[in-house]
Order: sequence, then C-alpha cells, then structure tokens
Amino acid sequence: MIIFAIMIGHLKNILKQLKISGLHKTYLPLIVIVAIIFTLTCQEFSPDYAPGLDSSYQWGLNYLFVHDYGTLQQLIYPIGPLAFLKMPTTEGANFAMALIFYLIVKCGFLVLGFKAAGAIDNEENSNNQFTRWLIPSVFLLAFSYFANIDVILIFTCILLCLESIKQQKLWLYATACLLATLALFIKISIGVNALSAIALTIPLYFFEHRNIKKMLWMCGISAGIFISLSFLIIHHPQTLLRYYIGATHLVFGYGSLSATYENHLVYLILFAITLLAAPFLCKGKYSRYAYLLSLIPLFAFYKHGFIREDCPHYFGMVYFMVCFWMILILIEEKRKTYLILLSLISVTSLLLNAKEMSEYQQRIQRPFSSVANMTEPYFHYHRFVRECDAKTEQCLPEKQLSDTMRQVIGHNSIDIYPFEFSYAAQNKLNWQPRTSLGSALTPYLESLSAENFDGSDDAAQYILWHFQNDEYGKTSISIDQRYFLNDEPIVVTNILNHYEVAAREDHLLLLKHSSVPALGSTTLSTPFTAQWNEWITVPQHGNDITRIRVNSKKNFLGKIAGTLYKDITYSIEYQTNDGKCYLYRYDPAFATEGLWCNPFVQIPYSTEPETRVVKVRFHTENSQLVKPQLTLQFERIRLSEKRDLFLNK
Repeated sequence: MIIFAIMIGHLKNILKQLKISGLHKTYLPLIVIVAIIFTLTCQEFSPDYAPGLDSSYQWGLNYLFVHDYGTLQQLIYPIGPLAFLKMPTTEGANFAMALIFYLIVKCGFLVLGFKAAGAIDNEENSNNQFTRWLIPSVFLLAFSYFANIDVILIFTCILLCLESIKQQKLWLYATACLLATLALFIKISIGVNALSAIALTIPLYFFEHRNIKKMLWMCGISAGIFISLSFLIIHHPQTLLRYYIGATHLVFGYGSLSATYENHLVYLILFAITLLAAPFLCKGKYSRYAYLLSLIPLFAFYKHGFIREDCPHYFGMVYFMVCFWMILILIEEKRKTYLILLSLISVTSLLLNAKEMSEYQQRIQRPFSSVANMTEPYFHYHRFVRECDAKTEQCLPEKQLSDTMRQVIGHNSIDIYPFEFSYAAQNKLNWQPRTSLGSALTPYLESLSAENFDGSDDAAQYILWHFQNDEYGKTSISIDQRYFLNDEPIVVTNILNHYEVAAREDHLLLLKHSSVPALGSTTLSTPFTAQWNEWITVPQHGNDITRIRVNSKKNFLGKIAGTLYKDITYSIEYQTNDGKCYLYRYDPAFATEGLWCNPFVQIPYSTEPETRVVKVRFHTENSQLVKPQLTLQFERIRLSEKRDLFLNK
C-alpha cells in the first residue's frame, strides 16, 4: 500500500512533464492506475482440472462448449453454457477468450469506479492529482483484491445503472442489460443478481427524473436485449423457456443443501444492524441508490454463505460484503468515515462468527498479491497452458478404467453418475450427459434428468456409477452425506428399471441399457402418521423394493427461518437386522417420492449379501421449526420375472 501511494505521488511530476494536450490530466493517470490495480489484483487462473465435483463440471462444460454445443444448450445447471468465461480449461480457445473477457470486464469496472467516485470528472481538483486519484484508487484496490468475476460482473452492472440514472444515457443502461444477460448464461446466480439491479433501475430512474417516455424506452431496451441475446446463445424457443424455468428452480432449490454449522447470535445481530444502519448514514442519493441496487445480490450472497457454511462459501459472502462496503464508501461524498467504521464492524462480526470453522486461518492469511497471476497467463500464454495441461495429466490417471471395462464401453454413449466426469475426460469416452448434469436440486429438474434414462432408443447406452466411502466403512453416500439411492428417486428408479450390470470394479459399476424392464407394479400402503425420532417398523417384502414416502412440514417459525436465514437439515436413521444403525441426510423435497429401505445396499459393486433394514426413524436438527407429525406411506415395487435387479444380492 505504501509503494502504491508513492507511485501515485510521483505520478503528478511525471504527468507535468508529458503535457499531452490536456489528456495527461485525466486519461493518462486513469490508464496507469487501472493497469497497476489490475496487475496487483489479477485473479489466479486455474484452467487445469482434476477429479472431484467442481473440477468435473469445469471440464464437462468446457468440453461440451467446444465439441457438442447442441447438447450444452439442453443442460440446466447452476453454471451456464458460457461457463468457460468464469471457469475455463485449455479446451479449444476457451482459456484465451476467458482471459480477454476478464481483462475487459475488470478494467471496465475500474473505469466506472473512478467515474462514480468523481475522479474522472472532478475538474476542481484537476491541479491536485494526488488528492484526486488516491482515495478512489485505494478503495478500488481493496475492492479488486476481494472481488472475483462474480462480484465484478454484478457491481459493474450496478455502476452502469447508476451512471445511466445520473447521466440519463440509455446506452449505459443497454450495456448493463447486455452484461447482465450474458452473466445469466455464465452462472445463473450472477445473472439473477445483476438482472435484479437492472429491474430496480427502471423505477429509480422514474423517481429521479419523472420521464415516462425514457422509462418506457428502458423497458423496451431491457426486454429486447434480454430476448435477442438469449436466442443467440440458446437457439430454440422451447429449450430457452425450459432454461428460464430451470433457472428459477435452481435459485429457489439451493436451500436443500443447508449445512449445520452453529452460528453466534450476537455476531449475526450485530451484522444485521450494520446493514440496516447503512442507508441512514448515506447522505448522497447515489450512494443510497447503490445500496438499493445491491440489496438483492447482498441477500443472495448472505443466503448462499449461510446455507452451505463451509469456508469457501462463507468467505465468498464475506468478500462480497467487503466489496459492498467499498462501493458505498467510494460513492458516498460526505460520510465516508462513518461508513468505514460501520464496514469494519460488519465484516469483523462475520469473521468472529466463523472463527471455529476449519481452514479459517488459511482464509484470513491469504497473500496480498501475486503479480505472476497476471504476467504468466497474459505474457507467457503458451508456456502457462503447457504447465496447466501437465498438471491435468498428472491428476487424471487415477480415473483410468481397466482395459476390460474400456473395451466393453467401446465408442458407445455413456453417462457418469452421479458427477465424476473426469472418467470421461481420462478415458476419451463418448459422454452423453443428462439434463441436470449433476444431482438435481428440485423434483422438476429431477424429472427432466429422469427422461434421459426412460428406456428410449436415444438414452445413453451405458452408465458408469461411481461410489464414495462413508464413515461406516461402506461406499453408500453421495453428496453431503446422503444415502446414494435417496438423492433422485425417479432417476434411480429409471436406472434400475432400464439398465443391468455389464462390469464391476472397485468403487464402480458399469451398467448397460436393457430393453427388458426389471421393475413391475407398484403398490402403496395406507398413509399413517408418526412422530420425529420414533422408530417405525419396515415391512419385509422379500426381494422386492421397499421405500417409504415422507411428507413433513415446517411450522410458521420454520418457514420464516428458512426464508431469512437457512433451511433445516433432515436425517433418516436405518436399523438393520444385525442391530447396527446408520444415519444419512435427506432432502425433504425428494422424500415425498420415496426414501430407500430395502434391499439395503451399502457396497453396491460387491456381490456379497448385505443386511436388511428392519426399522427407520427420522430426525431434524431443530424440532421447534417443524410440525410434530410426519405423514408416511410405504411403497412396494415388485420385480419383473423377466430380469433380476442388480442391487438384489
């Protein structure tokens, strides 16, 4: 920071010597300072990938963009078809385009930041370059240090909207609409947050200028850009409509991923007070407008951070809050000191609340800057790409399939279930992804993915089903400690019905499409009620499948907590005939379709017989937030006589 201040101090003398027809007073220092900030705060690019949940999606989305864009348009996933602009790999020209996109967006944001702070137009201080540029430079440097591409895109749209209100120029608003729509297809959460600012700009513009004609023009511009650019990215009206509907489900379905970290009420209340106090401390109308335009993104990042509540997600919220305060301080003209104090209290309360989290110390001790983040990819591009490709090649061999399994698959189409697409990358498989790509977050998205396994001729010929170790020494969990057959009941039913075992290996099952169904008729028992934590005897149906449909409801307090804070976690506990108990989480939205009971498979790729479930009971982390009774119904799915079910051992 000291070096940065000295550089700006010397800049005045340098500029005096240049005297380039007046441009030295504004544009030359702007270019120099933007270049310095970009160099010091350039994000670290990681176009290499490895096995794992996020890396698998990174590879998959980049691969499809280059090799099968038609399929990519059909997918509904939190990361959109233009994901390569946020999380590129070296596939095709994806990484080069991502570098250019990041450069344009970040530099554009910095220019808008100086504009909002008055540095560009402040002719009164034109003779004092140090005063004119130092304060906004410091705040924009701090912002850029904490901001990733998500935050930069959102706040760039907000600053463009503010400038369109201030200058009454429709092209600024149109640029914001263009960027927000683009963001929707990079990552749905970025787009929704940016579009919320776009929508709120229209009433704010009318409130400021009382110009109905221009307000109507703004409505037309936003609709025109949104529709035309959407069609340019996703070419078919029906597919585009499904993408919009799916995006809505993704936004409201993320609460099912709630974590269980215990928070400190005092710190949360203190944090809430700082947010409520902010608009009262802002004297300038444009800082208040910035506050209003940031409200929905702020709430979204807050919900996201507290729903997942591990260090990566929680600190994503913390960094967003730092950037939020930086923007308010930057725009506010009179009460910067008060806002700085309020921001320190706000961010400190969030940090104190999280100090028991694992990896907390690593997060708060992050290095200030690495100039190599900019110089390596931008000035040594080919060498950087080779190094990243080498890292990828070192990580993927563990996902190499055996020659036997690879020969069975051949060039036939295959999907990977539930998420480890690195098998497709390493083995050069003919990957045919399902609609929701990974585990669906809502029953609607699950129904779309289930259609990919409905037994039709265009279904994937093979499925590679992989399994993870759990705390019981078994391999029966999926994401977030859920039992692997409870994640997507309809998808699982279709897979069991239309696929049979072609090969088995450690932690893997290779399933082949079968024209002979494995499942027969379904019968349901009479619905009955039970209490939380009450053991329920499971009826034994021989080799047939037994599931239990669970319908539970939150009370009024639970609904409020789920809306303003985070959702409740739910668990099912199985008691087997050998007296052991196993606890797994479940999503109540899918529990109404049926949670698995028998056959109770814990090592799916093994042929050894396993235990059976005799009792189940249901738990919730806070019984004060749910109604005391659950409505239950057992489901029996008979097996077809024409083919055995591969999970029946």
